[in-house]
Amino acid sequence: VIWPASSTGPNPNTGAAPGKQEFFTLANAETVWSQMPPASGTFPAGGTTFAQSMPTSYAEQWNLAIQRTIGQDWIAQIDYIGSETHHIFNYGNINLASLPTAADVNPSSTADINSRRPYQAVQGNIEQYSKRGSSNYHGLEMQIKRRFSHGFEFNTNFVWQKSMDFQGSDHKATGQAGAIPQVDYGPSDFNQKYVYKASGIYELPIGKGKLLLNGGNWFENQLGGWRV
Repeated sequence: VIWPASSTGPNPNTGAAPGKQEFFTLANAETVWSQMPPASGTFPAGGTTFAQSMPTSYAEQWNLAIQRTIGQDWIAQIDYIGSETHHIFNYGNINLASLPTAADVNPSSTADINSRRPYQAVQGNIEQYSKRGSSNYHGLEMQIKRRFSHGFEFNTNFVWQKSMDFQGSDHKATGQAGAIPQVDYGPSDFNQKYVYKASGIYELPIGKGKLLLNGGNWFENQLGGWRV
């Protein structure tokens, strides 16, 4: 580290002259530590902490599918898909004030709110990062498909699903997160219970070998082969 050349004098802690490299030795650290003011027992609000236990995140997935051919061109299929994710990274306010009681004269005042916090030494919120989050997904998908034959293809599927987690994708510390994280467990913000999709391909019956305009003329060939 270079002590700024614009400084009017040497670094008071390391003695480095302006524009010169400085070294912070153990002796320097002991000197600075001895000059620090005594602890007041009060910590500033708005701090960030990390939980003591931060286990490794992992996910599990499983599925079961049954498929049946109907005739020559149709296929029906039913799938069950499930997954769980454990120890998801999230955060919450571990110094959230408890709910007021009938004895609280002015429950909305700052003093009253701070008196109901679990860590009285910190008069405010404490944001803590942890691995307490989890999520799960269960979905049932039903699909009917017709392979492309005689100029026609069709595919349709219906999904009945549910996704649950502790916090949404924005990971905001909402509700009782921190004090009672279980109350923030619910449907994911991206959860969509029902999903239906359908698609198809139809080849126009025009051109060589087709029902219409099949005389072999150049313009008939140009019009043939189109699909919608």
